[in-house]
Amino acid sequence: CFVDAATKTYLEELGGMNMFIVHKDGHLETPSLTGNILPGVTRNSIIQLAQDEGRDVVENLLDRFTVCAGVGQLLGSDEEVR
Repeated sequence: CFVDAATKTYLEELGGMNMFIVHKDGHLETPSLTGNILPGVTRNSIIQLAQDEGRDVVENLLDRFTVCAGVGQLLGSDEEVR
């Protein structure tokens, strides 16, 4: 995954990939369309399928430190993310 050029903090996508985080409660989170991320058929299809299943989909800026800390918790790691 790639980070934004301005702050090197927020996760972004490239033309060949989409990123979704599935939370324990089943809702999905994906980077918002900030101008660097283009809307696409695959991204829209995943959002629509999730919503059709009754899942909430949240589009916002995804801070890489928060995401990595969450993954670390799932893996049982206490290491600090840099």
